Amino acid sequence: MSEAGGIGLMGAVFGLVLGALGNLYMVNVGIDFGFVMRDRNIGYRIQSIMRGTWYLKSFVVTLASGVGLSMIVAWIPIRRSLKMDIPSCLLFLSENLPF
Repeated sequence: MSEAGGIGLMGAVFGLVLGALGNLYMVNVGIDFGFVMRDRNIGYRIQSIMRGTWYLKSFVVTLASGVGLSMIVAWIPIRRSLKMDIPSCLLFLSENLPF
């Protein structure tokens, strides 16, 4: 379980770094959607540049869910292997090797 949690932690941190880099661009520059809204009249003014924002809670939830989901998904094969005896596990492993 701890191995699955560690892999989930590494994946979540990697995803957070990539997401933060993408959000950095969105916060500083944004994406201009003026070409889509130039001929539209919806009754009130809107800004044609979509910008991002920093929201710490989403980073914390992403980190916790990355670790938690990887541990939950690892629980299924761990539970199955704990029910088997050791010789059966080794036999099952040797039969499923690709070579």
